[in-house]
Amino acid sequence: MKERENTDSERIPIPQRLYTSFLESVESDVMEYSNHIRLYRQLKQEQSKLKKRIAEEREEAVRLKQERGKLQAELVVQREKNEELRKKRDVLEKAEDVKKRVKQMISRNEVTWAVPDVPLLLHGNSAELLDAINKSVEKKIEKLKEEQKWTVC
Repeated sequence: MKERENTDSERIPIPQRLYTSFLESVESDVMEYSNHIRLYRQLKQEQSKLKKRIAEEREEAVRLKQERGKLQAELVVQREKNEELRKKRDVLEKAEDVKKRVKQMISRNEVTWAVPDVPLLLHGNSAELLDAINKSVEKKIEKLKEEQKWTVC
């Protein structure tokens, strides 16, 4: 078989063999070059995809940081509101406790005077608060005077 191949190759003239060898070499170089170009394009596509993904991830990270900042600010506001509500609740509980004790003392005739009932809405304005306290005290005084008239007669 080798002899046959040798005889076949010997039959083809040398310039044609050189030309065929050259064409095969060029063909393999072209194939290799096209593979390089294809791989280079794939690499560039992957790079652009990765760059886009990195940019999206950065944007997402920035958005999440902003959202976290907003949530932390909201948390601070909610804590302040909770603290304020707790203080108001404590004040209202103490006021209710004082009212109960005063009512008990009045029912046992231990006092003749009670803390005036003033709506909580007036506590913010000192002038209105003072006016409401004065009116409440005047009503209590009038009530006591009425009670004394009945007891004297």
